[in-house]
Amino acid sequence: MKKYSQKQRVVENFFIYSLTALAFSLILSSPFWFPSMKAFLFVSLPKAGFVLLSPKVLFIVGNLIVVVLVGESRFFAPKPSPASNVYYDEYISRKELSKRADDFIARVNRKRRLEATLLYVAANNNYQNVNSMAGTKQGSNSL
Repeated sequence: MKKYSQKQRVVENFFIYSLTALAFSLILSSPFWFPSMKAFLFVSLPKAGFVLLSPKVLFIVGNLIVVVLVGESRFFAPKPSPASNVYYDEYISRKELSKRADDFIARVNRKRRLEATLLYVAANNNYQNVNSMAGTKQGSNSL
């Protein structure tokens, strides 16, 4: 793609617009063109208007407009940004962190129950041992 300076673009646009204006002025000012222009404007153009406003042509033009708009919407649709991937990754990591925290809490609760059970069993064993020792002492004293 060529890069033009501002001055070059102005000169190029001026040249194109000048040629267009010259061509239209020659076409419209020529006396030989007037009779055919009159026929075109008053005979051919109304017939073309009826053809262009027929239901089939309007249906096709309407569908073309829809196709163009859908195509442009897909072409100019915003691409998924990397930020959305960051949010998804953060969501997944938080979900994993929550699962790890739940697992940790469950492990701690299991250990506490196990310790409570062991404490209860140990207390019962000590109580039975103390009672059995007390019973043997009493039995030995009675002899």
